Amino acid sequence: MNLSPESRKQADRYLDEHAEQPMQLGQRLAEQIGRGTDDQIAKKVMSQLRGLQVQAMSGARFADIEDYIMGRLGRETQKESLWREQLEGTARGRCSFGDLMLERLGEIRKQAKELANQAEKQDEHFDVAIYIARSWIRRMVAAYLYWQSVPGRPCR
Repeated sequence: MNLSPESRKQADRYLDEHAEQPMQLGQRLAEQIGRGTDDQIAKKVMSQLRGLQVQAMSGARFADIEDYIMGRLGRETQKESLWREQLEGTARGRCSFGDLMLERLGEIRKQAKELANQAEKQDEHFDVAIYIARSWIRRMVAAYLYWQSVPGRPCR
């Protein structure tokens, strides 16, 4: 991925302006799913999040990340249950983690196109999208680890 300095600057500015979104989702995951559960469930959640992070970092295309999540949502195994886990306190009320991620990736795709246009580098919009998605997912996983690690950590 070769982003022009203009596109990278636009993407970094966007990530900084929206830094709370992945933090809030990571915190919500830790509080509603990861914290206070037995070690077996906590390990499954972490395994699924790491799988998402690996896919985001190694996938060649933005759609690879979306396909990974849709594939997990479509599975019926207990191992994949994180993706169908309902989270409270979302803009839509109650929504599954997988659906929230797909919705967020759709917003990132749309925003990346606008940012590439602003930088006058329209042909870079897919690279901008994957750059933002990778950073966003990395931050969400870090927030999950932070909030999940210490039960009873006070809310910000």
